[in-house]
Amino acid sequence: MLEGQGLLEVRRGRNGGSYVSNPSSHFFVQSLDLFIKGQEASLIDLLLAREAIECAAAGQAAVMHTPEQLENLRQRSVDCSEALNDVTAFVQANLEWHQALVEASNNPLFIAFMASIWPAIRTATEREEFDLRIRKIVVGIHWHIFLAVEKRDPEAARRRMTRHLSAYGDVLKSAVA
Repeated sequence: MLEGQGLLEVRRGRNGGSYVSNPSSHFFVQSLDLFIKGQEASLIDLLLAREAIECAAAGQAAVMHTPEQLENLRQRSVDCSEALNDVTAFVQANLEWHQALVEASNNPLFIAFMASIWPAIRTATEREEFDLRIRKIVVGIHWHIFLAVEKRDPEAARRRMTRHLSAYGDVLKSAVA
């Protein structure tokens, strides 16, 4: 069972035996995803977790991104802009934008945490309240966050991401109430 989870490596032959393996991020993501599903986390719980992770990741991305990661984030911003009128395409582009931002932080824990909650985030963004007006606002905020990351301004990136997620949280809270 441990071998199947990637935690144990069994080698045959003269130097064979059982060896403990470093757990992969896939194992962590899978375990956390299972935990989230088992706890039936609310949308508010999800939003608070996102705020804790993504705001810090935005600040770290402003300091730690590579030129390739910055270009990826820029392209994801363009994708969001181009997908405004197609809700399904926009939801996908939006998730890819957030993923690109977290990856630009180069923090493996942020990346693994976010990967484990992507399915729940997708569900949260495929809502009626995510209308064209809100999608346009989201695109504008994404560009503002991108500019802060591009300028290597961690405080602005963190502050803008906090406002972004807080505003989205307000929309969700009013929809749930």
